[in-house]
Amino acid sequence: MSVAFRSLMPRLRSRTGWIGIDIGTHSVKLAQLEMVDGSKRLADAVVLPFPESGQLTADSLRTGWLARMLHSARPRFRGRMAACGVSMSVTDFRSMTIPPGSPKERREMIAQELMEGAHSSTAIEFDYWDDAATEDGSAVNVLAVAEPLTVQIAEATQAAGLHCSVLDGGPFALARAVELMSHHAAIGHPQAVLDWGHRVAHLAIIVDGQPVFSRVLKDCEVGPLVEAVARGLGLTQRDGCELLTTYGVPDPQEVSSEQSEIQELVVDLSAKTFERLTVEIDKTLQFLSSHRPELVPSELILLGGGATIRNAEAKLALDLRLPVSRWQLPLRPAVGTSLDRRSIELFAHAAALSDLGWES
Repeated sequence: MSVAFRSLMPRLRSRTGWIGIDIGTHSVKLAQLEMVDGSKRLADAVVLPFPESGQLTADSLRTGWLARMLHSARPRFRGRMAACGVSMSVTDFRSMTIPPGSPKERREMIAQELMEGAHSSTAIEFDYWDDAATEDGSAVNVLAVAEPLTVQIAEATQAAGLHCSVLDGGPFALARAVELMSHHAAIGHPQAVLDWGHRVAHLAIIVDGQPVFSRVLKDCEVGPLVEAVARGLGLTQRDGCELLTTYGVPDPQEVSSEQSEIQELVVDLSAKTFERLTVEIDKTLQFLSSHRPELVPSELILLGGGATIRNAEAKLALDLRLPVSRWQLPLRPAVGTSLDRRSIELFAHAAALSDLGWES
């Protein structure tokens, strides 16, 4: 199941998945899965930084930079079918209380509420799903995005020679990303997934491959952490990201290492973001423990830009007193030589989008 804002073409089946296009706030991540002996793995993946003037807005996309970027990367991948996703920073994610009714009636009520709360007359596309945290079924989660942005993304993929079938978003993408980690399947047991992005930190609870709870963690995005480290050490943001990936924070299980001096500097500079993140996750877990104890997770899976920080999972596990692991997926051997395994977590969303190619 997926939250699809725009369906453009029928779905096909093949040995490879669709081309997954994850459009963030600073870069575009592309990934394609392949099926080998019944298991899925990354056939190829690439990160494409935005051009200097590029922004994730309809006006910026009209200049054609996304179409040119996708066109240049297309030869790396097989086929023309694609699925796109956008950063949660350009979506309107909220919970609503909607009276019982038919799907058509509820959709009309949600549309009316979105229009009343909008700051402009821009058309909106949205989808919704029931919030499992309430027992009477009156609460729903809604994910909306401005229609001009969806149109520009569809036109950019078409101009690049691709057929965009779905613009997907929200916790369903996180659920599919977890399912791809077959060894992490936890039948009947809740799993927490944190997409620790540059502009948004999004936490979801997954049970049997379905999202049952979702929350955006306020002021917990990883962007300020990167900026604080880069500023504190006199680095560019690009070099700051590389330092976080290479050195990161200290591993609580290691007494000392050659890298400990740099890691101690990083942990001091990143302390505020880690503390806020821990507090917000703790608050969420306490809420679930009080109101829906059956949804308290047995583990946390970390993905997105923040997951590439070395030892981030070990630090969060200690702070949260909860097992934490990073999202991983097998790679085609030829890909391993060109793709940095330290950054594989960046492609979780793009891989989940590619996986839509096998859904009926």
